Amino acid sequence: MSSSNAVRAVWMGITAPMLILLLNGCIITSSRPLPNEVALTPSPKGNEVVRFAFHPEEVSQEKQSGKSPMGVIPIEPDLLQRYLEKYSSFASAVISSTTPPKGTYIVLTKIAQPSQFPSMVSCALPLFTLFTLPCYQEKVVALRYDIHLDDRFQKNYSYDVITRELMWWGVLPVFWLNWMTTNYVESCESITSRFITDARRDGYL
Repeated sequence: MSSSNAVRAVWMGITAPMLILLLNGCIITSSRPLPNEVALTPSPKGNEVVRFAFHPEEVSQEKQSGKSPMGVIPIEPDLLQRYLEKYSSFASAVISSTTPPKGTYIVLTKIAQPSQFPSMVSCALPLFTLFTLPCYQEKVVALRYDIHLDDRFQKNYSYDVITRELMWWGVLPVFWLNWMTTNYVESCESITSRFITDARRDGYL
């Protein structure tokens, strides 16, 4: 390799990560709903086990069990399992791809709503200009919880996570605002808490 090619390779190795960091600093993100202010209280524990499944939209066959190829459970079912084991009346929560003939079974489905036409159009040109022009988009993800009892459907609960993003070089000086906004994980935690509250109120958990 010539010295000029070596210098070019080193330069690309330095500038590429810096460009990625700068582009990440040009994005302000905020999700809703906000974190819950009212804390859940644990329910008296029984001896039964609750089983649940996670069905993300457009997943590969390897992810049908609710796990990624790396074996990491996504945040949505992970929160559901932790909240069920801590705040429901069940002794434990187990992920399962099949509906049991007896007992409570919860199916959590993540549904990404299609992007709105104005957002798609407004972000097409800024994308080619590396966000020299501003781009605003809104993403909506629905989390639906279907409750089955003894292999019979009982009720579903559906909640939306709305994520708003502003991508523009002009927000680089205030990128620290991301530390003060609600992120997707915090919104999912709020929704999980709301589901547990609603399902306990209706006598399912």
